[in-house]
Amino acid sequence: MTRILSFIKNKTDILFNLSRSRLSFAKKIRIAFWYSYIFIKKNMPGMLRFKKTRFLGYTAESFDCKTLFFLFVEIFVNNQYYFKSDTDEPTIIDCGANIGMATLYFSFLYPAAHIYSFEPDPGTYALLKKNIEANGLKGATPLNFAVSDKSGTVDFFNNNQDGSPVMSTHRERGGDKKIQVRSIKLSDFIRDTCEKVDYLKMDVEGSEGVVLEDLSQSGILGRIESMVIEYHHNTGQKNNSMSKICDILDSSHFSYNIFNTNNKKDMYENSYQDIMIYAQKINRI
Repeated sequence: MTRILSFIKNKTDILFNLSRSRLSFAKKIRIAFWYSYIFIKKNMPGMLRFKKTRFLGYTAESFDCKTLFFLFVEIFVNNQYYFKSDTDEPTIIDCGANIGMATLYFSFLYPAAHIYSFEPDPGTYALLKKNIEANGLKGATPLNFAVSDKSGTVDFFNNNQDGSPVMSTHRERGGDKKIQVRSIKLSDFIRDTCEKVDYLKMDVEGSEGVVLEDLSQSGILGRIESMVIEYHHNTGQKNNSMSKICDILDSSHFSYNIFNTNNKKDMYENSYQDIMIYAQKINRI
């Protein structure tokens, strides 16, 4: 009975979170329908190995159904990357794009958006590119790089799980399997490509501090209007502190809100956390 009540509460919480989002009522109903569709599909006998599904006019392929469902809930149902743009054609940079679910979400919000989607892992990048092409996202550009504070090559770690959401340039976060991937200095890319960035999504598994610091020191942070930074706390990176990130945002005239995605009741010393930082440039007169 406890498990049943916990299951019902979980699903109720998910739909409650969707109802509180700033999406239109019509979009909320559509997402709720497709959430139910994918959930039922995932739990049907013989369907545990499905890797591809349609939803909201899109088709997405992943490495497994568990990851596909998780990403759909996290991004479309929980709307954790929602932002309001002053233009119908915003420029968006998706760092840590994985298979492209966030890229599809940005297209869902703003069909005419210009999106640059960075994913360093070769196998995951192949699916990102495939999902962009399969859905005819003319404004989305997949890029097979790890964003960094330098261009070249870097060690990249994972836990032998294809498409893992915690792959990283840091062994403490990603795992023991190591490959070499290409890196790109994000400040140089923005300088050469974007006059203005309406939204920067940064989920780079432990490198967020050094990337943000380089954006600040290069003066490129001034081109960014708003961003979401997924900060990974207590994962072992000595040069990645939340205080440094907040100092950069304060000195660069950004307002920000901080949200703990874990919401654990049993938090303990040195426990791992993912923390979302939503930042918006302050318009000064």
